[in-house]
Amino acid sequence: MGEAPNLKIEVLWKLGRNLVNCQVIERSLKTLVSHCDVVVTMRADDVPTTVYVAGDVSGNTLGILIEKFKATVLRPERKEPDVVTEQRTSGAMFSFRMNVVDPEGAKRFVAELDWLVCARNKLAHAFLEHWQPDDDERMAGTIRMLDEQNPRIAAIQSVLLEQILHLHSVNQVLASSEFDAVLEAAWWNECPTLKALKDHAEQGARPDGWCYVSRGAELAWAQAPDDAVQMRDRYGVRTFTELLRAYPDFEVMDEVLPNGATRTLYRMRPPAGEGGALDEPAPAGTVS
Repeated sequence: MGEAPNLKIEVLWKLGRNLVNCQVIERSLKTLVSHCDVVVTMRADDVPTTVYVAGDVSGNTLGILIEKFKATVLRPERKEPDVVTEQRTSGAMFSFRMNVVDPEGAKRFVAELDWLVCARNKLAHAFLEHWQPDDDERMAGTIRMLDEQNPRIAAIQSVLLEQILHLHSVNQVLASSEFDAVLEAAWWNECPTLKALKDHAEQGARPDGWCYVSRGAELAWAQAPDDAVQMRDRYGVRTFTELLRAYPDFEVMDEVLPNGATRTLYRMRPPAGEGGALDEPAPAGTVS
């Protein structure tokens, strides 16, 4: 009986170790489940919006998290999320999945996750049957049980940590300027009328950088007739000039002609810090 105090201390320390490691696993699962399906949208004002399909998982228990993990991160196929986006929004969905090269190994890992739920619940809610401070033999058996659990818990923790490192690498890509360019290109491709206007502004502008709305409209009708005819329903405006004024990517100006009439010009808005105030277009009649 003289060793009982040391046995009690050892049992309590190893119980705490295993429970803390289970909490680390729980936190890892929350990270992976909440970030496994992400929708990034680019609105008309060039502001990206991120939607995490899984929603808030902060209150999920370990068992629920593991079931979600098995249904998402461990699942090779992806189900389209029920995410509503505005008409003027283009987006892309990104899914993070484990690279399962060994199906049998994946099955064993699922079995280990199921074991973890049971083991952790017994530690947290049914440990009193293993806590027999007056029985050295029972306490020694509890220590052996905790020591047998530890490498299995650590192995699960290691696998999940590796996946989180992969996820961080993906997030770095999504946060890069290269990805911003890809997303912007996708946005323009989803709006063919606007893309036709953009292409004309970049390729058909006058030497002073301005181009004619009327010519841009002709090209839009030629390149995207189905989209242009739905302008009111798709973009909420009736005319090409209204469309250009509605989007911050463009600047619009009325040019006064010698006879007092006006014609409408537009150009791509210079990046922040470039271009300054609007440049006055060249005098009418001097540039064709």
